[in-house]
Amino acid sequence: MAQDEDLEEPGGSPVARRRDAQMVLLGVAALALAWFAVGNLGSVSIDFWVHHSRTPLILVILMSGVLGGLIATVAMWRRGPRR
Repeated sequence: MAQDEDLEEPGGSPVARRRDAQMVLLGVAALALAWFAVGNLGSVSIDFWVHHSRTPLILVILMSGVLGGLIATVAMWRRGPRR
C-alpha cells in the first residue's frame, strides 16, 4: 500500500517549487550584482550633504544592492502574508 508521501507530485508542492524558484532568482541577481561590481573597479567621488569622499565604485554598487535588498525585504514584510 502506498504511503501519503508517495502520492506527492514529482515536482513537490507548489509552495516548495515557488520557494526554489525564488532562491534561484535571488542567486542569479546576486551573481549579476557581483559581476557588475567587479567590472567597475574605478573610484568615484561621492558628495553627501556635508561630506565629500572618493570611494571605489565596487563599494558603491554593493552597498546599493544591499540597501535595495533591505528595502525590498521590509516592503514585503510590511505587506504581510498572501492569502
